[in-house]
Amino acid sequence: LGTQQNAINQNQNAGWYSLVQYLTYQLKDHLGLGLRGEWFRDSNGFRYDYGTASYYAMTAGVNWEPRKWLMVRPEVRYDWSQAQINPFDNGQRTNQFLLGFDMVIQF
Repeated sequence: LGTQQNAINQNQNAGWYSLVQYLTYQLKDHLGLGLRGEWFRDSNGFRYDYGTASYYAMTAGVNWEPRKWLMVRPEVRYDWSQAQINPFDNGQRTNQFLLGFDMVIQF
């Protein structure tokens, strides 16, 4: 949930909001699976340059802990918008696939 005063012009505020749902399942002590669904609403077309729209994403990933102090998290993500705009690939597409990867080191 966000807002910014006088964002669009001197008399108009911008607003946006989002909902996210996480589902996780622990397969073993050191291995888990996760799904994440997201909905983001840009009410005034301020957060993205492509106008007022809703954006959606589904992400699937693995949480792997090869060591007690190290977590490795690869993921695949699908983003899309059902608006009459093309917010991805420099204005060419209404959807995109992404691959991501991160590591968390605990000390």
